[in-house]
Amino acid sequence: MKTKDSMVDDWKFDLAINYHGGMGADPSVLNRIIIGTGLYSSRYAEDVQLVDLLNEQVSEMDPARRKELVSQAQEIIACDLPSLPLFYIDSFWASDDRVSFYYTYGGVAMGTPTALNKMAFV
Repeated sequence: MKTKDSMVDDWKFDLAINYHGGMGADPSVLNRIIIGTGLYSSRYAEDVQLVDLLNEQVSEMDPARRKELVSQAQEIIACDLPSLPLFYIDSFWASDDRVSFYYTYGGVAMGTPTALNKMAFV
């Protein structure tokens, strides 16, 4: 796994089939996985309109306007197809409401309220 991660992170591959979980949480995750520079990013900056939309949506304060920007970005992503998700693994957790799961920006599972966020148990 470390060897594969290192090669993908260094962009030393012809084709990478990789697993990075599902997408969720805040739409800023699109910036990380489409135009970001990290291990699980497509590093796709060829479409200037897409880059502009993604950069604008992360700082937009009006929820309705932000949703519109994200929708436009998703249409471009669907046409340009910078990466191709083959599958997403389903995960399920059960709770009896004694624990309150909450969103942690940039946290475990990209901040999505899940049982993976151990801070919910503190």
